[in-house]
Amino acid sequence: MSADYSTFMPNPELLDSMMQMGIDTETAKIALYKTGNQSCDAAIAYVFDNPLSEQEQQHEAPESEAPAQVGSKSSSSLESKKKQARQALRERENDVESAGGPHYKMVFVVNSQLEMGTGKIAAQVAHGALALYRALNEDETANCEALEDWEHEGERCIVLRGLHERHLQDLRSTASSAGLLAHLVQDAGLTEVVSGAITILAIFGAEGQVNAITGDLGLL
Repeated sequence: MSADYSTFMPNPELLDSMMQMGIDTETAKIALYKTGNQSCDAAIAYVFDNPLSEQEQQHEAPESEAPAQVGSKSSSSLESKKKQARQALRERENDVESAGGPHYKMVFVVNSQLEMGTGKIAAQVAHGALALYRALNEDETANCEALEDWEHEGERCIVLRGLHERHLQDLRSTASSAGLLAHLVQDAGLTEVVSGAITILAIFGAEGQVNAITGDLGLL
């Protein structure tokens, strides 16, 4: 697709949903394109987490606006879009809870300081997912029901960028204090990182609770 997204056909229902949340048409189209045109939530998260490139800023600006003017307004425009996206996510969470309960998800926060390769990250995320799944299966109370809801809703998983080992430890402490299931993955040291290094923080819980802890982290 060209830089101006002229050949991209967004899912009309997803596009309409985003526009109803106050996100302008062109920004919504860019976000849907970047996230695979599959999910309103993913597109909203993209708007919140990612600044638009210079080409994208020029694309969404009126043709009559000079490039210098676009650059001078890009910062305030981006900040406005982030606020819109944050509010839209909160409204969706409230709507879900009002309709009969929260959605659940697994979130995996990667220790970016280790500079792991793509395959290594995938393996560590898998370890984190299995650890959470085993813990949920062993729990015959509330977590068991949450697991069933998560499976029914499509087993949502999100991978986020953490800073370093201490950052992951602090997030785990906060998640555990909030009553969420959280697990730190430590590597065996057979390939890219030293033995015992914390590679991934895995968290499971209701979307609103998890977002309160990891909502400011960017997508990996």
